[in-house]
Amino acid sequence: MSGLSKEGHKCLLFAPGSSEVDLPGVELVGFSDRGSKEDLLENEEYISKGYLSRKQVQQSQKLADKYSVEYSDFILQELKRRIQQGDSLDILNLRFYSKRLLGELPRLAGLPCVYSLHSPSRWLGSEFQGWTVTVHTNAMSGLLPKDANARIIRYGVRTDHIPFSAEVLSQAPQSEVKLEIQKQLDGRDYLLFLSSIGRHKGTKTAIELAGKEGIPIIVAGTPQPNDPSTYDRSIKYFEQEIKPLIDGQNVLYFGNANEEEKYELMKFAKALVFPSGFEDHSCKEAYGRVVAESLATGAPVVAYANSGGPAEQIIDGEVGYLFSTFLEAAEAIRNLHRIDRGKCRKHALRNLSAEIFVGETISLFESLLIN
Repeated sequence: MSGLSKEGHKCLLFAPGSSEVDLPGVELVGFSDRGSKEDLLENEEYISKGYLSRKQVQQSQKLADKYSVEYSDFILQELKRRIQQGDSLDILNLRFYSKRLLGELPRLAGLPCVYSLHSPSRWLGSEFQGWTVTVHTNAMSGLLPKDANARIIRYGVRTDHIPFSAEVLSQAPQSEVKLEIQKQLDGRDYLLFLSSIGRHKGTKTAIELAGKEGIPIIVAGTPQPNDPSTYDRSIKYFEQEIKPLIDGQNVLYFGNANEEEKYELMKFAKALVFPSGFEDHSCKEAYGRVVAESLATGAPVVAYANSGGPAEQIIDGEVGYLFSTFLEAAEAIRNLHRIDRGKCRKHALRNLSAEIFVGETISLFESLLIN
């Protein structure tokens, strides 16, 4: 929104009622999201365990389904009202999945419709008739049917608020080290795993790589068993395969990190280790935002070569390393001293920034309007 606003475009933004937007030309149309999943995160059981119980996951799914129906109804009614009163709309961009909106929006306004597809699993063929679909990477595009009306618009991250560090922890001035977990390392350099915890993300692989190379690792994230059908598998992996490895000395557990904490963890790390898909080959990342963010802080990335989107962000040997085997990953970690952290930052600014994403999005919108 900030990018579109900066370019002088007027936007009608449908968003949860708790959203706050103060941008020129952007009108917020809020929908009450009371009873959402966020309410469950204040539950004492969640706070003590770090993840939702099976009952809470089921409750969360019901809330999400109910919210999706009500939110879709609200959007349709509000758009109908505005069209009837003569409001001028040029293009519709849907950024979340709703079967009803996918079916009705093209007929409602007769406008170009763009759907931003965040996961190939949401591709259901006929539902996207009348839509131009955008995906973030070649990897995502390759998973779609050949006749899909899909365009690649590479996602980008805002880099203006991401701090940069040319030093790892052992070289950083102590006055700049803010997090207690970093202070516990007593100046020892560390690797970072930052993602949801699960076999599909390769959490255990990251820990084992750090152990093999004798480097501490900070694990930031929690298990996120959002699907009741895979709940037991997700929690068992965390409780039986990850927690026993956490010793507070060489494997340190941070839990969930907010935006500021995330960047603090990244900027002094030797590298972000991102083995998503290595333990579960069916996992393909649609983009991998933390990869771009890590590079923006100056921290190189060691990622699984078949992870999907992340592999397209990394120039192998220049801003990080791509690996296919465990031994290749270990060798990559040993070679991290060859990576210029300043080059990582420049790569993120030039190739992975929000400005590029906004520019490509505007170009697509304009081409649809012309045609």
